[in-house]
Amino acid sequence: RADDRRPVAYFAEMQRDITYLGEGVYEVAVQTEQHGVHALRIELNGSAAVPLTMVAVCPNQGRNIALTTGECGCPPGFALDSSGGCTLCDVGSSKPAPGNQGCTACAPGSYSPARGAAVCTACIPGEFQTQMGAGECIPCPQGFSSIFGSSACTVCAAGFYQPSPSWPPEECESCESSLNGALCPHDNTTLATVSLERGRWRLSTLSKEIRVCLEAEGVTPCTGGVHTAAANCAANHSGVLCETCSLPRFYFDRVNAELCSLVKYVIDMS
Repeated sequence: RADDRRPVAYFAEMQRDITYLGEGVYEVAVQTEQHGVHALRIELNGSAAVPLTMVAVCPNQGRNIALTTGECGCPPGFALDSSGGCTLCDVGSSKPAPGNQGCTACAPGSYSPARGAAVCTACIPGEFQTQMGAGECIPCPQGFSSIFGSSACTVCAAGFYQPSPSWPPEECESCESSLNGALCPHDNTTLATVSLERGRWRLSTLSKEIRVCLEAEGVTPCTGGVHTAAANCAANHSGVLCETCSLPRFYFDRVNAELCSLVKYVIDMS
């Protein structure tokens, strides 16, 4: 009930104190945990209640995000602390969505180098991270590499190849020092996928022996590249060092290092 000397305010069905500021001017302070439009009822000197509306908005700082639940929440990269405010996520953690939930530690293969991250960053190829909650990624050992967002170095680096089919590779060997005439331009090269230089030949994808083909005036039957069923021979060539002609009546001139040519017949008409 309102008394007979001053107005009384009711908010959320509870009486609130009103402060007299001057003739006809009063102040009432209310607090709510819900943003949006709220009803405020004032009884003036015992008269009928005067209905008013109050619009509550989230503050400019701290819990400044209006959530669909009606609460004010912390922005991405911030978590609700024990005092009811917002605090930055620690290094090695993140929070992608607004709300009052806590921050989450970065998963293996990712990291967060600074406080206040909305998302963790995936490790780039050539780096890895095995731990949760990391602030950085670790470079792979020499000769090894990794895929994007990896927790381990599971492939060989460019310039190296995997000599055995085991996974993950137990060792990575240098193309330059152990496979003369072969190239390993990309990560994840294996013995089967090394690329031969032009003018080089090998028997199969399992062979480490790379042989030099005949070449004359820049012409060679060995095209190089990744090994295929035709052993990377020029058209109409096959066999060891690509010196066998695939078509009848053609021959390979090894003396002059000429590619397969049509056999020339000399007919004696005498």
